[in-house]
Amino acid sequence: MPDVHVTLFTDRQDAMDLEGALFDAVELLPLAEGLGSSWGSGLLGKVRAFVRAPYERSLYLDTDTRVLKPRIGELFDLLETHELAIAPCEPGESRNQMLSNRPMFNSGVIAFCDTTTVRQLLNAWLERQEAHAKVIRTNQMNDVEYLRHLGGVDKFYQLIADQTALARYLAPDVNSFDVNHLALSRIWNWRQDEIDEAYVGQVVIHHAPKFKIDVPSADDKPLLPGGGDRPPQC
Repeated sequence: MPDVHVTLFTDRQDAMDLEGALFDAVELLPLAEGLGSSWGSGLLGKVRAFVRAPYERSLYLDTDTRVLKPRIGELFDLLETHELAIAPCEPGESRNQMLSNRPMFNSGVIAFCDTTTVRQLLNAWLERQEAHAKVIRTNQMNDVEYLRHLGGVDKFYQLIADQTALARYLAPDVNSFDVNHLALSRIWNWRQDEIDEAYVGQVVIHHAPKFKIDVPSADDKPLLPGGGDRPPQC
């Protein structure tokens, strides 16, 4: 898709020179500080970038996705009839979903339009993500009622994970702003390391754990305001 316009949001000042070269536009996005995890800072930056998307129709892909088929262009076609397209988390394939014990969408592949209802959703998502960041910075994680059943790194993980905040407003069983959305089939966001033989010729986007850099595990001890151990590096 060589004609698709691409905007890079980055906290690196030296990347501004890439505008007009690798990217059509480059926008500075200051790094979110004080979260005790570079991964969490990146996720907050991700949601901030969603709100600043400059296009009428946009496609967001996590950097650990692999596009396997040119059919990816069909996602823009789907936005002719829907405001947003996103794949549900498959059972057993999302740590966020398992910890929350509720259905969720995966936020690694999202196609969306610039409409009033989508803007309301994105702004609410960011506001919730910022609220999660604030309780981490102020060491008030126990104040988040819907995460009180979790402890230690699990609670920290849920607070920095962007899917936790998104699910408050958009999930397979939640649609707070009546967004006309389409639940994509798993071929658009395949999550297992290996692709099942029956789907090998169909998978468009492969988004597997084997493509990921390290994320916080049960053995990690996040660095929180007021002291703590070395943060997990991601």
